[in-house]
Amino acid sequence: MKIPEMASKIILSGRLFEKNYKENIPFRRFAEVASKIGYDGVELRTSQVSIDTEKSRIAEYSRILSDKGLIVGCMEARGYPILENTDVLKRFLDLVKAFNCPLIKTGGDPGKIRKCAEIASGYGIRAGTNNHVNTPAATIEKTLALLQEVNSSNFGVLYDPCHLFISGSGYGIESMRKLNDRIFCVLVQYIVETEKSEGAFEFDGRYYSQEAIDTPGGPDFNTVFSGLKKIGYNGYVSVITPALKGLEPEFIAGLFYKKIREKTEGL
Repeated sequence: MKIPEMASKIILSGRLFEKNYKENIPFRRFAEVASKIGYDGVELRTSQVSIDTEKSRIAEYSRILSDKGLIVGCMEARGYPILENTDVLKRFLDLVKAFNCPLIKTGGDPGKIRKCAEIASGYGIRAGTNNHVNTPAATIEKTLALLQEVNSSNFGVLYDPCHLFISGSGYGIESMRKLNDRIFCVLVQYIVETEKSEGAFEFDGRYYSQEAIDTPGGPDFNTVFSGLKKIGYNGYVSVITPALKGLEPEFIAGLFYKKIREKTEGL
């Protein structure tokens, strides 16, 4: 059977313009950058909008995105206890609903995640966690165990090839087949193995740094997108790279978008 071409939507995360998880560029400017480059939408961070944002401001942001033809593919609630406080979770889901966003990012205790996913289901919103090192989803095997323990069809994975690369877990087609339709979003940043140096971070005795996509020493995203096509993935692809030393954020956003488009051309 012929698998249809990938129809994934590429979205830009506000992480690229974020400072200390608290500050970000003006919202209109963020939307203008994403729209001008060609992104289909955005991923919103707490540094951009939160449950404490005034309703009038939320409506303004929603209009800005609509005017630019941008959808919201994912939102996070960093700093807010959505797993511990049901009222806070519902306030957050109301916010997510206001942007017609279908997915939230979370992580933590499996029982609390299950409750979160069940409540989110009532809003028509799915919950997912990313394959981050030092978390219950750090490897494919741990991710599968977490999915089984949470045991909710409304909970899935924000597939992060770079963190799977760091953990030593497979990130290609075999890993994707194991997760299959539980992949709710694909995260794109670029991390390479390097020598110990200023700005590098250590994991399990090795050193890594954030770089521009396709810098030698990182995961093979041609393999990633080829694998996604083979499993019939057509969901969101979110560019979550942080700012990179020596490069303007707008250039980085354009570079990642161009590379992803090239890698998905004809898939």
